[in-house]
Amino acid sequence: MSLLSEHLPLISLIIGVAFLLFINIKLKINSILALIFSAIIVGLINGMKPMTILDTVKDGLGSTLGSLALIIGFGAVLGKIMVDSGAAQRIASTLISKFGVKNVQWALIIIGAVFGISVFYEVAFMILAPLVISIAVEAKTPFMKLGITMVAATTLSHSLFPPQAGPTALVDAYNADMGMVYLLGILVFIPGVLVAGILFPKLLKKLDYPVPPLL
Repeated sequence: MSLLSEHLPLISLIIGVAFLLFINIKLKINSILALIFSAIIVGLINGMKPMTILDTVKDGLGSTLGSLALIIGFGAVLGKIMVDSGAAQRIASTLISKFGVKNVQWALIIIGAVFGISVFYEVAFMILAPLVISIAVEAKTPFMKLGITMVAATTLSHSLFPPQAGPTALVDAYNADMGMVYLLGILVFIPGVLVAGILFPKLLKKLDYPVPPLL
């Protein structure tokens, strides 16, 4: 087996990702269509037959969207309930009164970390988005500044800590010690969230966008 054929799957994946980014960012093609086109490119490079590629894309896309649709749907419902019931505004007022306007980002780090560990990422985002907007309005702070903090905390905790699927799979694959995973995860989480969630928003200049309507 030649070196090229041995590494062809990896090479095709890199080409596919590069193609995806190019047509999505540069050519402004819809993300779903860009993913489909990129998958076809990867399949062709790997020597798959056109009909096999289409069947693979159809099965993969269908199963993924089928599982995500329900999750995102329930997340949106919970977010809407939080807004309509006044829970988002109540939580926002409570956090601001407890932490103060200057420290509200630290409150969002805690909330984002808890949601990132405990629920699906999509659900966490759908629930926390209206909360961030409510806090931003209450604190008279650019919502993008708080949104970046929330996303940073949620993403890091979701990616680092079990029982989320990714970290749990890695723990099983490498037979890692769960306690050490949490300990090392905290050592990565703290500087990561400080840089991405606290420092990074301060470096961005144009964050004062109009507040979007709640869900």
